[in-house]
Amino acid sequence: MDVKHNELKANDLPWLVFKLQNQYFAVNSGDVTGIFQLKQEVTAVPGYSENVRGIINLRGEIIPILELRRILEIISFEKEQREFSDMLDVRKQDHVNWVNELQRCIECGEEFKLTTDPHKCAFGVWYDNYKAKDQTVAFHLKKIYEPHKKLHQMAEKIAECKSIADEDIRKQRIDELMKEEKTVYMPMILNLLEETKQVLITSLREMCIVLANEEHSFGILVDEVCSVEAIEFIGSESEVRKMLQTDLVEGIAQCSSVDGQILVLNKEALFRESVKSKELEK
Repeated sequence: MDVKHNELKANDLPWLVFKLQNQYFAVNSGDVTGIFQLKQEVTAVPGYSENVRGIINLRGEIIPILELRRILEIISFEKEQREFSDMLDVRKQDHVNWVNELQRCIECGEEFKLTTDPHKCAFGVWYDNYKAKDQTVAFHLKKIYEPHKKLHQMAEKIAECKSIADEDIRKQRIDELMKEEKTVYMPMILNLLEETKQVLITSLREMCIVLANEEHSFGILVDEVCSVEAIEFIGSESEVRKMLQTDLVEGIAQCSSVDGQILVLNKEALFRESVKSKELEK
């Protein structure tokens, strides 16, 4: 087995590098017969393993579609989408609560202690660290920056009103600022967050990589196809199998375009998964 692994190193074969959640994987590009965004309906078939989502008709050929996330014990694509949507709903409520607390502190004459820094609220931390790969999503996210900043800065403007000596003028100015906060910035933020949720969910489309051996073809579902390039294997195949205790991964590698380790998948192990029935799992 290690001889085969060393041959792969020496031959410097091109590999298709792709991503599932935060982990990079690779398959031999010579085994790949197609790559496409999965838009068509996948038909569930009784008798297949739960690791097979179903079958599709690809240019007249019926091929099974593997749930690679399930096989590799990674959170499902659907659950990840739900969690993302739920996270944005929580961030929306955070901003409603933030504005309500600002109003309460004004009415009670208390110091407002929540963050006025738009980069330090939960959404701001996510916003600053999220790297959108889709240009439509990136463009949409830019629209949130300015109103989000102004919403948080409103608390500082209200605090500055303390320097206004005339009580009636001070109260009038604070009321004007809070009205702007509640009728302009908060609704704008809530609408933009809801739109962001829909835009991001729409952009999260699974990609299907079609692999083939001498017997048949099958597809594996991935999040993102990254590159086709040479990779450098790290360690021997036997060491990798012993460490990971699975035959699905035949090597660990690295390449110039990826920051981190790449798990190299075993095509034959994936093929066995694609034809496995529920009876064989019992």
